[in-house]
Amino acid sequence: MPTNTEGDSVATVQCPPGTTVTGGGFTFLTGPSVPVRSSDLIGNGWTVIVPGSDQPSTFVASAVCAG
Repeated sequence: MPTNTEGDSVATVQCPPGTTVTGGGFTFLTGPSVPVRSSDLIGNGWTVIVPGSDQPSTFVASAVCAG
């Protein structure tokens, strides 16, 4: 997910059916690591919110699933 210059950028990943999310996080793939607004469990997945920035970056969310 590339960061947005005008608003929040959101990346979400869901655990497969029959499994339960036990944790998660994020990784910046390109550009600077900018401050993250939140990185939290949402439903049965993990969501990362990065505020708008004038420094382009690309990031992904990851979830740890059990079951």
